[in-house]
Amino acid sequence: MSGARAMTARRDEKERRVAADARTGRAGGLRSRLDPRLVRFLLVGVLNTLFGYLLFALLLFVGIHYAIALLLSTVAGVFFNFRTIGRLVFGSRDDSRIVRFFGAYAVTYVLGAGGLRIAKAAGIDLYLAGATLTLGLAFVSFLLNRRYVFTDPPQGSSGEGA
Repeated sequence: MSGARAMTARRDEKERRVAADARTGRAGGLRSRLDPRLVRFLLVGVLNTLFGYLLFALLLFVGIHYAIALLLSTVAGVFFNFRTIGRLVFGSRDDSRIVRFFGAYAVTYVLGAGGLRIAKAAGIDLYLAGATLTLGLAFVSFLLNRRYVFTDPPQGSSGEGA
């Protein structure tokens, strides 16, 4: 029993050191610096991103303005993404977080629309610009979800039974 406690204490201490290193930017090897949720987020994000980008490209193809195409593809994907990201990445089944999730998406939408507007003004192909913006916006989305959406229990929630 005491051996198990010692192993748990060592594991907990290692996790605290890794978290502290991540906050301070100290190198401790790539594995110790990567948040496992980021890895899951990126894997889940592949499916979510393909869905969103293919819808965006389809809407552009049929002649819809890029800003409207981006808005429609974002709104269509947000419900599916909320489930996959919440459950598979952050282990949350709390539907009350959807408002925060929409807020995070609003930020990424504004950034994406701004990037596409700049790309269009610069004569850059909108399909290429949309694909290029996707990776940077994925990291922004992860940070927003980790720090704003799926952090503490929403106000009014006890957080018990989870």
